[in-house]
Amino acid sequence: MPDDKHYFTRNCRRKLFEDDDTDCMQEAANTSTYTMVFDNVNVKTIARHESVDKKNNQLNMVHAYVAKDRIPVSHLSDQSPDVEIFDNIQVDAFIPSNADLCTLKEEYRICIERTLIRHLSIFKQMKTANHIFHPYLEESSRKSEMVPLGVLNKDECKTAEMIEICEHLLQYVPSYEQEPVKVLLYGDGLSCERVNDAHNARINCDTAQSRLEGVEPAIQEWHKELLLLEDTFKELFGSNLRAKGTLVHLRSFLGYRNVKREVGDHFNACFEFFEMVVKAYIAAAACAFLGLANTDGTPCNWPADKMQCEAAFRQTVDHVLTLAWSPMNYEVLNGQIDEYEDDNFPYCYCHEDNGDDMVHCENPQCPKGSWFHLSCLSLTHEDLPAGKWFCTQECEVCQKKIKQHRSEKKEKSGTDHKLEYSKGLLWKGIGAIMRHDAVKEGDGHRIISHWKLDMPDFFQMHHPKYFVFGHRLLLSLNGGLSERIKHQLMWNRTVNIRGSLLEEAWETT
Repeated sequence: MPDDKHYFTRNCRRKLFEDDDTDCMQEAANTSTYTMVFDNVNVKTIARHESVDKKNNQLNMVHAYVAKDRIPVSHLSDQSPDVEIFDNIQVDAFIPSNADLCTLKEEYRICIERTLIRHLSIFKQMKTANHIFHPYLEESSRKSEMVPLGVLNKDECKTAEMIEICEHLLQYVPSYEQEPVKVLLYGDGLSCERVNDAHNARINCDTAQSRLEGVEPAIQEWHKELLLLEDTFKELFGSNLRAKGTLVHLRSFLGYRNVKREVGDHFNACFEFFEMVVKAYIAAAACAFLGLANTDGTPCNWPADKMQCEAAFRQTVDHVLTLAWSPMNYEVLNGQIDEYEDDNFPYCYCHEDNGDDMVHCENPQCPKGSWFHLSCLSLTHEDLPAGKWFCTQECEVCQKKIKQHRSEKKEKSGTDHKLEYSKGLLWKGIGAIMRHDAVKEGDGHRIISHWKLDMPDFFQMHHPKYFVFGHRLLLSLNGGLSERIKHQLMWNRTVNIRGSLLEEAWETT
């Protein structure tokens, strides 16, 4: 890796800025570039016999590695964008477009087709896309080259030690004319926030190196998948073991002991269980539509003609897709954003957008603004409860009444709750499967499209950090960073640990 670093320093930057010769540009395109990834490692040590001198202790450390880019980016410009470009970025850059929704609907269709072909005997001869094409599918199939950078005995929670971590990583960052060349540093939302804190602490230093400008924090994919799966389990897991077909009932019935409502400690087990349940719901919906008692059966008067079989297959897929497809009305959301832009800041007592961290009141009818600056409340993050927070006791009582009223209204409405649960599970579940599929195949376009689709969910489920970092990611891709960094952010977001598209060989950086 040092050889690549120095070659990039001496040659690639010169070619990008000083030489337009075609051969030089080709040589620059062949130059190796890379990204860095880091995360915390927590090790708890337990004393055999606790005493004043010997106590249980937790070691907070950091590990990191470098991943060589499989998709070339060094031939692209590294010039910083003009400030004026930000004035031309529209709200559409952050809200899903009709094209995004059409792409997502096609992904849902492909997931349903794959499931029915694999699990229903009458559809075994049907065909569908094994891989969704993108421009770098071949490059993404190659095994990633990764270099571990070791473990540092530093606590990223402390700003001073986070600065030391960044300074340590800067030794792997190339430079040009004593200026660091930005390298993406992938991490989860909290880790990226701490890198920003380190940047802010050094913002008044004299040189770019001392200001830590060589590392550019970038949000990764795995923790986003975890966060969304946690939200889905909170909504759909349930607690009634007698409610057949629900996640909690199937977990108990099938004996998946590692699957719990708290997804964080058992993500792989929870995701595999959820994926299995979603595919079972797809198969069950198809069987109900075709009048089948099981997946090996054949409907009465099933056609022998191949074209008629294909037409029946398409009809079945369309039926299941209709059940599963229930996106948010993003046009209404766009109208609300325009409305807020015309009015004063609608939140907090101060009604001023001062950039401070905010906390959300869980009462949906909060009369005081729903979101409040911690500084206006004279609170810190440590003062906030682990669960729900209410600005006043009246809001807490009001929220309980609203919840009770909604429950009573549901009971009187005559709604088919089993059908609505099935639709919700299919919508959330197929979305989770196809997000995972996009990451496995390194499909940058689909990954970024999913970020746009997830932004309203981050806002509604009160994940301000991921809402902010999602906004920064989309801003960067719409002109906020250089062409080289933009291309890395979109196409070098994943690593392939085995070197195959045919196996479950993918992990997010």
